[in-house]
Amino acid sequence: MKNYVIYTVMVGGYDEIRQPLVVDDRFDYVLFSDQHIGETIGVWQVRGIEAEQNMDKFCLSRMPKILPHRFLKAYKASLYLDANVQIATDVVYKRVFDLYNGGIEWGGIKHPFGMDCTYREIGDIVRAPWVHDYDVVKWYQKLLKADFPKHYGMYENNVIFRCHTSAVNDVCERWWNTIVNGCKRDQFSLMFLLWQTNIKRCYLLEEDECPRTNSVNFNYYEHNKNKGVSVGLLEHIRYRCARIADPEQLGYPYLFEVVCKYNHPILMMYVWELFAVIAYGPKVLIEIIKVRLGK
Repeated sequence: MKNYVIYTVMVGGYDEIRQPLVVDDRFDYVLFSDQHIGETIGVWQVRGIEAEQNMDKFCLSRMPKILPHRFLKAYKASLYLDANVQIATDVVYKRVFDLYNGGIEWGGIKHPFGMDCTYREIGDIVRAPWVHDYDVVKWYQKLLKADFPKHYGMYENNVIFRCHTSAVNDVCERWWNTIVNGCKRDQFSLMFLLWQTNIKRCYLLEEDECPRTNSVNFNYYEHNKNKGVSVGLLEHIRYRCARIADPEQLGYPYLFEVVCKYNHPILMMYVWELFAVIAYGPKVLIEIIKVRLGK
């Protein structure tokens, strides 16, 4: 066993297993999965995930990602990669040791597309039908009540360097608690948790380099489209209505700012969505039927 580890997670065959283009023998390479456990696939040692009872596949895939100190206790530091991110150059390894030797405890990737605000990220991502607005509105309210600053910055959490210090382990445990208690999107909570600590952190790569958009040191692959999220007809109608009722000049962040002023923001979200479905439901249903008949 080495002192340093590079690891990834793949549950349910969501992505292909990709080998790094450059390997460094100072690292172990570990793949956590629900398949091929105990095998070695290329450089990857495949390990199972000791899940908590009744855990769904979403949380199962997030558990090793967020809690390396539980799964990789013997290592001094780790580099996590999403399964669709591939190491392309030895610069990645050099940066890991630069950060480690420089006393950096956390190294992330700058979020692409100029996104630097957790509030705005929440408002943008709830437009997707697989993120329930009433699941995250209470977290939005928590940020507001704590006076968490807007435009504080954001990491793209598909690549994460961490030293396994007690301070980092504590952040990871609290990060995991936000996931299992309703805030499913890990980007929504990380910056808030880091804001509350004195962890020494920086960017893993140059500030403007991100695997998803413009990196020469990582290759990025789209997720397997055949493994997409299935959304039922009624839920699809509800979200379509919600988007129609959400004028572009206001947006979800504005709506969240309004409902979070109340003691029961989830109830206010339900009221808003009820009126949206009543007002726009027939129109959306007709559009969906036309599209499906056209196919």
